[in-house]
Amino acid sequence: MKWAWGILIVPLLGFGGEASAQPGQPPRACRGAEERGAFEEGRAPGRALARGVADEARCAHLEQVAERVLRKARRLRPPRGFRKNRGAACKHAGNVVGVIVELHGIWARCGAACCREGQLIAEITGQLYCDLSIDLGGIDADEFIPRPVQAFCGEAFQTCCDARFSEFTRAYTDDEGQSCKAYTEGEFSSAWEDARGEQCSYD
Repeated sequence: MKWAWGILIVPLLGFGGEASAQPGQPPRACRGAEERGAFEEGRAPGRALARGVADEARCAHLEQVAERVLRKARRLRPPRGFRKNRGAACKHAGNVVGVIVELHGIWARCGAACCREGQLIAEITGQLYCDLSIDLGGIDADEFIPRPVQAFCGEAFQTCCDARFSEFTRAYTDDEGQSCKAYTEGEFSSAWEDARGEQCSYD
């Protein structure tokens, strides 16, 4: 799927230097000693996944980077049976957050369009929300999904993220064919709206 790039907002800088976004705090369910350790253990492989893709291309080819990261991120799934293992859920959440943190850095270094970054974050965190909701029978927005740190984007990020998160989660089905749509409406609508707001709002 291809998206319009919009307007670049800072000069192209190349891939050198550190990511501008700093990792956020673990989500509420991952703040115990054991769970925090699992969350941190998952973060590094997630960052390595996104960084490895970025190393294959330069700023002029960020759409290719975006598509490759999304393909790899879509393969991230919580381990089977993690319902009874909070540490496994936290490790999976850390893995996803690692991807997001590295993406923020790539986008900041390359001056990429805020709308596209919002769409990427919406898909990656939307899948996390859906996978956990399906397996656990619903989750609170802040239970396993930490709010990402926004690197430099504003209104364009928020508008595009809101739209894509809504579209993606309503259409998502997991590997076993279970739909996420039920977790976007009815008794789950408040948690879903909170999750979308936490991921997409810009301070």
